[in-house]
Amino acid sequence: MTALIQNEHVSKFYHMGGETIRTLDDISLDIVHGNLSLLWDHQAPENPR
Repeated sequence: MTALIQNEHVSKFYHMGGETIRTLDDISLDIVHGNLSLLWDHQAPENPR
């Protein structure tokens, strides 16, 4: 089947101080017609300061 939504080789990096945080590293995703696909994110707790 042909993908309705297609992402290939997606990467996302953040730089904090001298450190690199990898949130996505070479992720590919195809969503085809007739499939139920869910994506969710776990939220970090708020800064207690």
